[in-house]
Amino acid sequence: MNEGRRGLIRVFTAEVLERLRERDEPAIAIEAELEGPWEVERPPGGVGWGVYRRGEVEAGELPLCRFAERHLALLAAAVLPGLGRGRVFRVGPEATAEGYELVRDGVVVGSARFFLSDLAGALEAVEAVARSAVALALVLEASGATVLEQVGRELALRLAEATTVEAGTG
Repeated sequence: MNEGRRGLIRVFTAEVLERLRERDEPAIAIEAELEGPWEVERPPGGVGWGVYRRGEVEAGELPLCRFAERHLALLAAAVLPGLGRGRVFRVGPEATAEGYELVRDGVVVGSARFFLSDLAGALEAVEAVARSAVALALVLEASGATVLEQVGRELALRLAEATTVEAGTG
């Protein structure tokens, strides 16, 4: 192993990496770049909150993103891995009898009465968080104790209602 920038240990030599950089990067490289794992730390100097890959703070690296508020950095850390994946959702450009189609991977999965141009991106972000325990934990941490208390109450009510409906008593 060799020493990389600012003390990060690198498995591949600079020569090997340079030779690979001379080639075209594969389309999947951005997914690996944004996958993380991400940590939220105060950057050196203590101004704001930085989103770093594990080990980068100790190595003196700059954060990928910096925010004035910690909860925003946590939310960014939660959605970054999903940004590296190709877009799978889109909103159809023309209204149908059902409204504007919501399409995932070429399959219509829903519709919206109005053209909601930001809906596809929002679904991408939320779906990415929903499929990752780490991302969901970051969002919950960013939410704070008051929201978590309400989430617990709401989830308990929803589960109780679902049990009642499934049992045929509701």
